Amino acid sequence: MAVPAILADENIADEIVAWLRAKGLVVLLLEEVNLLHATDTRIFGTAAEQGWLVLSHDQDMGEIAARYFTQKTQRVLLLRPGHINPKLFCEALDVYWANGELPTLLARTESYVAVIQLGREKPSFRIRVRS
Repeated sequence: MAVPAILADENIADEIVAWLRAKGLVVLLLEEVNLLHATDTRIFGTAAEQGWLVLSHDQDMGEIAARYFTQKTQRVLLLRPGHINPKLFCEALDVYWANGELPTLLARTESYVAVIQLGREKPSFRIRVRS
């Protein structure tokens, strides 16, 4: 399964980037590709052109990505809500990696917005995919 490079939005914690890289995934930081402080539109345009998946906590990223679905393949993975401890997101990613859902999701070739949502009272993990 070919997995696209992942473009991590500036709000993604270093712990999450490290977790993804430890799994052998290519993770690009905005500053590494000259997109630090770029508009969301520019980030999505570049990601679409390069075939990168966008990783963010920003809910509006999914809405912006929808505009690009008709132009180029756009893949977005949202980790929600953004104020949760990054260790909890890494635990959620561990669950989805171990059961095969995350590798399968990352290898999808069509446009999608996927959300990993953590519960507030106790962790409840779910992936929702909007194509």
